[in-house]
Amino acid sequence: MKKQMWFAPVVLATAVLLLSACSGPDEDVAAPSAEAGAVPEAIAAIAEQGRQEISAWPGPTDSPQADGTALSVVVVPCGMATEGCKRQAEGFIEAADALGWETTLVDPKGDPSLDNAAIDQAITQDADAVFLVSIDPDIVAGALERARDAGIFVVASATDNTTGLDHEVSLHGDEEGRMLAAQIVVETGGDAKVAMFTGNEFKTVVKRVEGSKEVFADCSGCEIVAEQDISQTAGGPDLVSLVQSTIQAHPDVNVLWAPYDAAATDMVQAVQQSGRDDVMVASFNGNLQNLEFIRSGAPQKIVVGEALEWVGWAGADAVLRLSQGAPMVEDDGVPARILTADNLPEQGTAWTGDYDFRSEYSRMWGIG
Repeated sequence: MKKQMWFAPVVLATAVLLLSACSGPDEDVAAPSAEAGAVPEAIAAIAEQGRQEISAWPGPTDSPQADGTALSVVVVPCGMATEGCKRQAEGFIEAADALGWETTLVDPKGDPSLDNAAIDQAITQDADAVFLVSIDPDIVAGALERARDAGIFVVASATDNTTGLDHEVSLHGDEEGRMLAAQIVVETGGDAKVAMFTGNEFKTVVKRVEGSKEVFADCSGCEIVAEQDISQTAGGPDLVSLVQSTIQAHPDVNVLWAPYDAAATDMVQAVQQSGRDDVMVASFNGNLQNLEFIRSGAPQKIVVGEALEWVGWAGADAVLRLSQGAPMVEDDGVPARILTADNLPEQGTAWTGDYDFRSEYSRMWGIG
């Protein structure tokens, strides 16, 4: 089966073009409150574009019709305790239920050895497909090879690595990183002193870091004053302590760059306990709790919202295409959006993409 390679979506191309030309302000999106004098025009344009509502369908325009085959799929998230992983897995299961498929959820809880065991379980069960969530294919290469040899389709999300996969639903980490950094530059008026807490176990996070660093490098008043790698299992009191010690060691820090919302939650607590009201938290995902932090005036001020349930539905679309030998899409079009206090979704809801993707996929599949 031919391996597909996916590259950045239309929004990435748009952002790159904005490096040389600014878009005009949108009346429906409040302008940032920070002074823009020290903000490079190209960076301000990336932030402006990234704040806009998703008003048109960015995904595929057609897909195979569901044929009633009850496919069996093993769903393997990076860890259900991590909200971003959980939302993608649950999105896939929801779509699979709509298609009449059978799913088995195997939670490896962030343990790479259990990632491999979960894929081997799919082989034992004679599953039709495996859906991996934010698990680097390189660390399960042997299991993936065994699965493919057994005729099992392998689809993954948020990996920024297509090795051994039939398809990846990409979050385009580099573009997300540029979006977050651009908004940070705008919010700080071009004076961001950033402590970056990376998560190098995830290639998507590595790409986010790279994208953010590109933007910070183009901001003369911005500086990364500290950088620390963390893991998804290192949250709670240990992360709170690490963040507090970082703030104390670098009193000029005014931004904490978080690799995902779960880590940002602990960072908010750390900032609150430190008494530093001049430090903001910025992260990725757009989970409910983090949106409420922004809404309530807590230290978290920015998040790049990801349509994570949409990711799961796009993953189901990929499995459907593979099962019928249909053409694969070059990019699934799952969007991201910069969210601040000025453009949050309704209270009590996570950001899911501004668009009814469920109805769109159901229509294409002939089930809605």
